[in-house]
Amino acid sequence: MFSLPRSGFKPWLSLFAGLCLCQVSAFASLGGAAVSVRLDQQRLHGRLSMQSVHGIQIALLTTPAGIEIKEYIAAGRVFGLAWRGPWLPNLRQLLGPYFSLWQAQAKKLLPRRGPFLVETHGLTISIAGRPRSFTGLAYLRSDFPQGFQARQLGFHSPAGVAR
Repeated sequence: MFSLPRSGFKPWLSLFAGLCLCQVSAFASLGGAAVSVRLDQQRLHGRLSMQSVHGIQIALLTTPAGIEIKEYIAAGRVFGLAWRGPWLPNLRQLLGPYFSLWQAQAKKLLPRRGPFLVETHGLTISIAGRPRSFTGLAYLRSDFPQGFQARQLGFHSPAGVAR
């Protein structure tokens, strides 16, 4: 029977538990209502800040694991997401009903090195990076407010919206 020395087991157990906790999340999912953003903050013990830029609400949630997630909200719905951090966020939770579309398209791209880009049914998802340095975007172009462009999503400006 295989066994680990006691001293070698604790760091791995801590790492596993930490990763599991990072994945337990309840973000307002893409295309969903924005009312759950404050609940996300409480469940993740993260810092939440809200901004309004040109009529678009931007919720920035920073988790204890160092993942930053921006949720772009217009007309009470989340139309875009951007994230960066040392780990990927829980994509099943973030993408909500669009996760299965992402998963089906991503399987077609495997095995692969480099960034992932999926564009299907009005949904665009882009993920790049490596452990300790991931970035990504997901958006529904059909839900963009008038005049909004995809290049305005992300962490390239303080508010994530450059007009």
